[in-house]
Amino acid sequence: MNKLRVPFIRDIAGLSHRHQTGQTGDKEGVSTVKPLQNISILDVGCGAGILSEPLARLGANVVGVDATKENLTLAESHKSQDIDLFNSDQLQYMYGAIEDLDIQKHGNVDVLVASEVIEHVVNQQDFVKCCSDMVKPGGSLVFTTLNKTQLSYYLAVWAAERLVRIVPAGTHDWNKFISPNDLTFMLQAAGCQTRLIHGMFYNPFTNRWSWTKSTEINYLLHAVKSLDR
Repeated sequence: MNKLRVPFIRDIAGLSHRHQTGQTGDKEGVSTVKPLQNISILDVGCGAGILSEPLARLGANVVGVDATKENLTLAESHKSQDIDLFNSDQLQYMYGAIEDLDIQKHGNVDVLVASEVIEHVVNQQDFVKCCSDMVKPGGSLVFTTLNKTQLSYYLAVWAAERLVRIVPAGTHDWNKFISPNDLTFMLQAAGCQTRLIHGMFYNPFTNRWSWTKSTEINYLLHAVKSLDR
């Protein structure tokens, strides 16, 4: 999935940051090696750091938070193998849920990412509100998740868990899947406006992700927090 989400986050974060800092040129003052320099990113449900690390390598100041200690142990172990990341404060990991974070200390970020997380959350509206609270006005929120459709049940639950078994049984609860419309309404209630919704497709035979017009199974949603919030 990083093939899709890393370039997307790089592009929307860089563009938003240039607008907020008054840079007029498309690439004015932007490092080609570290295009996310001076941009803060909160990776909610970071797991083993699969997304956090490449974003940090692009120059972002990343905080990954996860509620599973085993995931963070793996994340720290993998981070230690990268000398540049290990010897800097550019990538930090925290144990806990987003609801536990101190807004004054960890909030006001440029970008919040919640990738493959909200479909595991019980109170999704509260989760979205907490995500919005951590983002600065004009900042971006990026969600990737599963739509609540019959097709997503048969492919993401029945086939993926029982037939092909690419994920453990019980990984997903279809009742927690969320449609783009419902997520958009939750974000709107939290003071955020949806800017883009794009379908994503995973081919288990080639182990590759690609963009698609269909949002029937997986999709990415990008929203921006209102300036007056």
